[in-house]
Amino acid sequence: MYVKFLFFDLMNISVSSKCPTSDALLVFLYKQEKKGQSRIPYVSQFSSKAIKHIIQRIKDKDFDGSAGEVLTLYLESESSKRIILIGLGDKKEFTLESLRSITSTASRRIKKLKVKKIACLLPEGEEYPNFVEAFMTGFMLGSYSFGKYVSDKKKHEFHVNSITFVTSQSAKEIKQKAGEGYDESLGIMLVRDLVNTPSAHMTPVALAKEAKRISNSSSRMKIKILDEKQIKNAGMNLLYSVGAASREPSRFIILEYKNKPKNKKPIVLVGKGITFDSGGMNLKPTNHIEDMKQDMAGGATVLGIFQALANSDLPLNVVGIVSAAENAIGGGAFRPGDIITAYNKKTVEITNTDAEGRLVLADALSYCVEKYKPEVVVDIATLTGACIAALGYEITALVSNDDKLAKKLKKSSVETEEPLWELPFYKNYCKRVKGEIADLKNWTSGVSAGTIMGGAFLSEFVGKTSWAHLDVAGTAWSKDDSGYKSKGGTGVMVRLLWNFLKNY
Repeated sequence: MYVKFLFFDLMNISVSSKCPTSDALLVFLYKQEKKGQSRIPYVSQFSSKAIKHIIQRIKDKDFDGSAGEVLTLYLESESSKRIILIGLGDKKEFTLESLRSITSTASRRIKKLKVKKIACLLPEGEEYPNFVEAFMTGFMLGSYSFGKYVSDKKKHEFHVNSITFVTSQSAKEIKQKAGEGYDESLGIMLVRDLVNTPSAHMTPVALAKEAKRISNSSSRMKIKILDEKQIKNAGMNLLYSVGAASREPSRFIILEYKNKPKNKKPIVLVGKGITFDSGGMNLKPTNHIEDMKQDMAGGATVLGIFQALANSDLPLNVVGIVSAAENAIGGGAFRPGDIITAYNKKTVEITNTDAEGRLVLADALSYCVEKYKPEVVVDIATLTGACIAALGYEITALVSNDDKLAKKLKKSSVETEEPLWELPFYKNYCKRVKGEIADLKNWTSGVSAGTIMGGAFLSEFVGKTSWAHLDVAGTAWSKDDSGYKSKGGTGVMVRLLWNFLKNY
C-alpha cells in the first residue's frame, strides 16, 4: 500500500462541551481583539491561574495573534499538558483558506511535539461547521510528508490519533463536517503519495492495485480492470498505442460507487494516468522530463475522490475511470504520422507523440459516454504546457461545452478556494483539430491556444454529453512548500470535486 496512512494512526474525532484531558489544547485568537479575558474563548474552561498567565504573555508581547503565530505554554494543574495559542490574524481579513494555512503551521509544530491526544477550543462567534472542516483539512495536510524512501521514517510519523472539538454548539453537525474534512484530506494525501512515488514503482499495474484496495474498502464500490490485451480487443487503440513501447503494461481502470437507484445516470470522473511521459518520439528536453512521474496526477485525483467516497454516504452514482499507460520510447512506439482508430471509430493522425494525454483520455471519454450514458463527465489531466504559460502554477484551467456544468464547478472553486479559470470553448478552434488524411489530428501547429485546442480535441469524444475538462498541468505539482500545500504532488482538485459532488 503506497498511501501516507503508514505514517499515522487513523484518527478518532469527538465533540465535547468541556475540555477533556489531553496532551495539548489548541486555542485560537484573533489579533485585533482587546487585551484581557475577551481575547480568550470560553474562559470558563480555564483556571484563573491559566487565564492570568495567558494574558501576561500577551501583555509581554510574546504573542499578539498574528496569522500563523504559534506559542506553546506549559501549565501545571490544567486538563491539558500544553496550551498552544494559535493566531488567526485580523478578523476582517480572516478566511477559511487562511485558516487552512494557519492550521497547517500548528500541525507541523504538534508533529514535532509527538502528542497523541489534542483538544481544540473553537473561537466564539464563528460559523463552526465550515471552520471545523477547514481546520481538519489544514491540520491533516500540514502534517503530510513523503517518507517512503528515507531510512529514518520516525521524523515522518504523525502521532495524533484523537481530536476533541470543545464547543457548546451542535455536536452532530460539527462532527459531520470534521469527518468530511478528514475524508477529503485522506484522499488528497493519497494523491500526493501516488504522484510523489517514482514511476519505476508507480506503474499502471500499481495504480490498478491501489484502485482495487480502495474498491475493497467499501461495499458500495466495485471495480473492473482491463489489461493490455483486453484494451486492444475493446478497440481502445489510442490507449494501447501510447503504451505499446513500454515494458510496463497499460491498464484501463473502472471504479463504480453506487448509492442511488440503478437507473440514475452517474457522474463520471476521468483521469489521465500517464505514469511516466518521455514525450515518445517527440522526446521531452532536459528541465522538463525530470518531473514526468507526476503526469498521472489526473488519474491519481480520481482515486483520491474514491478514497473519500469510500467512507462517505453521498446519495450519488459515481464512476471513476483511469486510463493508465507509460509513454516510452522503443521499437514498438507509436510514431508521428501514424493514423490510429479510436474507440469511437474516429481516426486520428499522430502529429506529436508528446500530445499523448489527450489520446488516452479520448478512448476513456468515448467509452464512458457509450457504456454509462452519464449525466455529466469531468476529466482531469496534466494536459498542456500552454496552461502553465497562460495561468501559471496556482490556477487550474477549465474548458466546457456546458455553461451550467461550468458554473457548478466554478461555484465549488469559490467555496473551496481552489482557483479555476474558464477558457473559451471557441468553435473556430474546434475546426482546427480536424484532419486532412484522417478524421482528426492530435496536435495542430500554428494555433498556439494549446489548452483550448486540447479541450477541442477531447470534445470530439463526448458527443452531446455535458462535459468539462480540468487542466492541472501547473497546479498538480509544487516546487516548494506553501501553507498546507507541500512540495511535490499537491492533490489539487480533490477538494473542489469533493465539494462539487456534495453539492450536486
